[in-house]
Amino acid sequence: MPLLYPAIVGYLIGCFVTGYYLVRVVRGTDVRAQGSGSAGARNVGRVLGWTGFWVVFAIDIAKGALAVWVASLAGAGLPGMLAAMIAVTLGHIFPVQLGFRGGKGACTSFGALLVFNSELALVGATVCFVILILVRHSVAAFVSAFVLLPVVAYLMGLDITTVAGITGLLIVILAGFRDDVAFFLRRFRSAPLTAGIK
Repeated sequence: MPLLYPAIVGYLIGCFVTGYYLVRVVRGTDVRAQGSGSAGARNVGRVLGWTGFWVVFAIDIAKGALAVWVASLAGAGLPGMLAAMIAVTLGHIFPVQLGFRGGKGACTSFGALLVFNSELALVGATVCFVILILVRHSVAAFVSAFVLLPVVAYLMGLDITTVAGITGLLIVILAGFRDDVAFFLRRFRSAPLTAGIK
């Protein structure tokens, strides 16, 4: 099956930005004009509380999982599943019907990864949790864990196609978190070289 088909289906599934539509229905407002400006679960939580957060969290994970499951069911094979995983995350971050402004892709990519390779997903989640304990910052922990994920995939002995696909997913995730990454880089550059040295 050509990679185009699972990629298109994955992208269209990703374009259903749960947080945007939930806040639009409940409050009649655009969640992207509030808080962090994202349509993801964390920003919806700021607007609708914990119930809104968990609803978006669950549905966004489910839609990522759905895209890869559909590709698998259609016989797309490993490359097709990777294409669906990258595309559903891309659709969530850059939904065409919302002017290419969606969420950041954390929940959607994790759901896709769970279906693609549950062991890799759980190892990545563990790495994220450990980093979270160390740095006490959820975004920094998630981004750092994803940066390490291609290395983790390689160390797990996964094939080069998978490692390349995970690297592609990492690039998409970095695009979703580009503002956060830029903020971290600015802070790193402005920190004095002797910070923390007594």
